[in-house]
Amino acid sequence: MPDEYTRSRAPSDQKQTSIEDRLCALRKEYEERLECQDGGESGVEAELAYMQAFMSIVFDKECGERYGVVRSSAKCASFSILPLQADRASSAESGGEEEEEEEEDADTSSRTSLAAPSVDEQLGGLLARLKKLAKTKSQANKQHAIKASLILGDLFQRRNFVQRSNAKAFKYYENASRLGSAEAVFKCGEFFEKGIGCSKDYDRAVIFYKKGASMGHLHAMHRYGLVLLKGDLRQPVNLKEGVTWLKRAASVATKEFPDPLYNVALCYEKDGCSAVVPDEGYSLSLLKKGTDFGHWPSQYRLGLSYEFGRLGCAVSYEDAIRCYKSSAEGGYPLSQLALSSWYLTGHESLLEQSDAMAYYWARRAAEAHLPKAQYAVGHYCEKGIGTDVDLGEAKRWYKLAAENGNKNAIQILQALRKKEDKEKKFKTNGCVIL
Repeated sequence: MPDEYTRSRAPSDQKQTSIEDRLCALRKEYEERLECQDGGESGVEAELAYMQAFMSIVFDKECGERYGVVRSSAKCASFSILPLQADRASSAESGGEEEEEEEEDADTSSRTSLAAPSVDEQLGGLLARLKKLAKTKSQANKQHAIKASLILGDLFQRRNFVQRSNAKAFKYYENASRLGSAEAVFKCGEFFEKGIGCSKDYDRAVIFYKKGASMGHLHAMHRYGLVLLKGDLRQPVNLKEGVTWLKRAASVATKEFPDPLYNVALCYEKDGCSAVVPDEGYSLSLLKKGTDFGHWPSQYRLGLSYEFGRLGCAVSYEDAIRCYKSSAEGGYPLSQLALSSWYLTGHESLLEQSDAMAYYWARRAAEAHLPKAQYAVGHYCEKGIGTDVDLGEAKRWYKLAAENGNKNAIQILQALRKKEDKEKKFKTNGCVIL
């Protein structure tokens, strides 16, 4: 029976060498950091950074499905388990208490002593060390326990090294939240909201979101603001407080999480939110900042402003098309559909008319489950715009759009059924239409 991790296509030798080189470079960097330190707290911090970097290399997107081959067969002879600090630190904390180990890594200690351990074995060793470190109870080592718990929570929730267990992930996030981690508090809120690793409990989710927001956590402030603004999770609507939390989140939004900028911008548009005085200039500035951060919904909204002269913008088809193109290429369905419309008509100086490109962008948006785009693709297939006439394919897309609530698609399907019924009736009666 083939190993589940070796079913995918084997990577090239160059790819395997690249991963090994990165691991060995990481080892060298860690050893250099230890030479400059005397162990203790700073040594544990270096160890945690090493563990996280090691796992990031093994699990990163570059490995993809090919990681499995590296995981099961690669032997890094020049890379062995390092004499890390956590064993000494955590054993002193635990007072000889035996670590509760899962079956998947019960034999870690015996395997990690090999001269040339595999990546799997090295990961097993790091997992055991993280578990010990997460159990430390000393106030002096609280931050180390938080860091280890967060890494373990992420490992059990999303990674494929250990057997995924949302319950175990929740346990480690809950441990970190008790120790005062704002990130873990937010994660617990997510788990309670979605029923991941615990029973779904909206009230407790809101409690954790509110606590995380009060701790200044970006995602928690944003989610709690939306809960209040929309009345999510069965909570009463509180527009004023919701906008307040969203603005706090927007003030610290990052390139990695720019969503608060977009949502606050919507609030300050005309007819955006009754709890605030509309400020189109402020809204526009937030959309531009979101666009600079690479936030595709913000860029689409900015494109609409340029196309239709909204938010105090002068009409500029050139800027509108530029915004639509950039966010469409980034994968935003509404921008893809807007770009499809532009290609359908073209512009004499800005964009060459192309039925093929109109169909291409509408199809991409439709495949992203945008109902209006599904209807558009059905129309293109029915009329042969940018593709061959195919009534069967047109009906398929119309049906998908109708199932997703598109009224135009529902009407078209009804009209097509009436037409087909009428044709059948004529055939049944032996009528011939000349």
